Amino acid sequence: MTATVDFIAAYRRTAEEGRPELLRGCEAGADRELVDFLITVAEDTTEFDLARIEAIRSLGLIASETGEEPGRLFEDDLDAAAAVIVDMLAGIANLDPDEDVRVWSLRALAWCDLSETALKVPAALALAPDEDPLLREVAFEAVLAQSPQSAVRAETLGLLAADPLFAEAVATDLKAQNR
Repeated sequence: MTATVDFIAAYRRTAEEGRPELLRGCEAGADRELVDFLITVAEDTTEFDLARIEAIRSLGLIASETGEEPGRLFEDDLDAAAAVIVDMLAGIANLDPDEDVRVWSLRALAWCDLSETALKVPAALALAPDEDPLLREVAFEAVLAQSPQSAVRAETLGLLAADPLFAEAVATDLKAQNR
């Protein structure tokens, strides 16, 4: 048996309260099997919320790898895994019934280089006046973390410049960009 198979078996034997601790740090040396398992945990709305959050955190770290030290994933595998992870995180951030899980998905997205398409999810959440202010703030941070050359980022910041929640941060970012 591989280390990942053993890890998954240990996870399934562990009581719900102990699962988040077991997942902490598991992203080191991730392989395809582990990524698939973490995605399953993250997407399972019946799973313990803290375990889901820890799986999301680990997936965000895996997707944010630069390829310099990707563990057991080769660079091509890492790029493919990152694309799948980003799409999954965006879906959770957009539609999950648990607000804490949505917040952590947005935090994990902020660690990743997002495509223009993936960036539309945190952008829409930051712009949504009916969303919880914390969720909007974390979505804004995910947008702000992206490249200043991003068209979605620039458009979103332009729209948020008049929003009282974000006006000061947008002004500060624009000032920094113009230096």
